[in-house]
Amino acid sequence: MPGYFVADKDSTPEKLIFNRTGVLHWVAEPSPGIDPLKVEVRLFDKLFLSENPGELDNWLDDLNPESKVVMTCAYVVPALRDAAVDDKFQFKRLGYFVADKDSTPEKLIFNRTVTLRDNYGKAWK
Repeated sequence: MPGYFVADKDSTPEKLIFNRTGVLHWVAEPSPGIDPLKVEVRLFDKLFLSENPGELDNWLDDLNPESKVVMTCAYVVPALRDAAVDDKFQFKRLGYFVADKDSTPEKLIFNRTVTLRDNYGKAWK
């Protein structure tokens, strides 16, 4: 099954984590003289692990630790440099994103609002 490696700036080859996934993502080579823009991306997912946390004895134990994942080293096309708060974009194969109010000209931040493929209910079937 295909997969990808998760790494950050402090990762060494021994610390890389391999995550399996069913989708391959290709990164295009930028045009000569045009560098991609480094941004922060926040990926939001469901807040609870179960479908109905209110039925549990302790709903706090059901919080999804992956409900917010912050990727500080993502790259987008330079055309997004002038994105204003609440501007909306589709990032291919990832979902729909909106420019966050915490963005500055020096540090753009995009929040995923909708994934392109939602498997929310499938986990309980």
